[in-house]
Amino acid sequence: GSDRYTVVVSLNASYDDWQKLSAEQYQIEKKRLVKKLRAARDRKSNQEGRRIEGRKGYAETHPDLVRAIKRFRHGNRKDRLSLRAIAASLAAMGHVTSNGKRFSAAQVKRLLAA
Repeated sequence: GSDRYTVVVSLNASYDDWQKLSAEQYQIEKKRLVKKLRAARDRKSNQEGRRIEGRKGYAETHPDLVRAIKRFRHGNRKDRLSLRAIAASLAAMGHVTSNGKRFSAAQVKRLLAA
């Protein structure tokens, strides 16, 4: 039995080809493949000017949420809400993460950059 759970898709190799690899060879080939696919995805993203494939961010899936966060942070420095205050405001408005938890200050900071 094997405890490998990564799904590998190849048009040039069969499952038997991957199964014949040693654990070390498998890891090396897996890293090479992931690096190749990531580079291709990054090139395409740069060409398109937007993120290609991968998991979509909140800016794409919940643009209203990102706009609300940016509104909270907008204004002069004295009137801006802290990241924690924004997170608390989101919770009060009923906004939660995909896991159903409250947003943290760190998550709010990342969403401001979106």
